[in-house]
Amino acid sequence: MQAPVIIVIGPPHHGKTEARKILAELTFQKGESTSTVIYSFLAHRRKVELKTLLAQDKETLRPDLIEAGDFLVGKLDRIYLDAIDPEIDKIVYRIPSGLVRTLYMSGHNIIDGVRRRTELSDSIKHLEWNGVRSLVIWVERPGYPTAVDNNELTALDAHEVVTNDGTLDELREKLKSVIEKHYGKQPDKHEPLPIFNAEGEPVEPPKEAEEIKPAARTSEL
Repeated sequence: MQAPVIIVIGPPHHGKTEARKILAELTFQKGESTSTVIYSFLAHRRKVELKTLLAQDKETLRPDLIEAGDFLVGKLDRIYLDAIDPEIDKIVYRIPSGLVRTLYMSGHNIIDGVRRRTELSDSIKHLEWNGVRSLVIWVERPGYPTAVDNNELTALDAHEVVTNDGTLDELREKLKSVIEKHYGKQPDKHEPLPIFNAEGEPVEPPKEAEEIKPAARTSEL
């Protein structure tokens, strides 16, 4: 059985990143943002190291990130940003669900950064086609300003709405309730992957070695 994919949506600066990290901890799944894919794409076009691009002010880069994201999901036919290596534009996988599918195929099940309605619907459709359930959670912080963005989504596009109006611990409790509502009580610790023998049969994992205690010292050297 494949683990479900949880997609966190909502306005910029309302707590999506924190929610994604908490959900990853609660479910023992890897989490990442679609912006990571976009940053990597821009770094390749500009032939700079990814860490150099990540170090720049995100608000200054926001118009570039939006344009690159719209291009990668097929909303724009071409990208107008300057590029040292524009050839990469011809080889990237450009479909509405491309960003989500790139992260999912890289082992990430908790994803934030989806902003476009066709991006969300196409991602859900392709996940379901592969037998993967999805849960969309809208996170919002009441009274908090919203940055100018290309976010087309609203709370109506989500299965659940979580109000981020307290501490991180309170946000964690709200997200935990949502997870338990849809998937039942989660284990307190991550269960290790099964181990198989040469015949393909599951076997008990080796027991941890007992701690070796140092012998009592009887004299000083």
